Amino acid sequence: MPLTPQDFVSKWKRAEAREHQSVQEYQRPTWLKLAHKKLDEAVFAAYGWKSDLSDEEILERLPALNL
Repeated sequence: MPLTPQDFVSKWKRAEAREHQSVQEYQRPTWLKLAHKKLDEAVFAAYGWKSDLSDEEILERLPALNL
């Protein structure tokens, strides 16, 4: 059975919570943090998205991209 957009968002919100916890335990080096920021900016530009979308807004848009 395929995931509905709501199932997808719910699943990744739970994964995001676990990721935040692990990031808090192990700090990212500055160079990696900057690399992630540059990558995020490039992806947002490629999709034509505003750069200040919340995680929830991003998760809501991802299923449409995959359809």
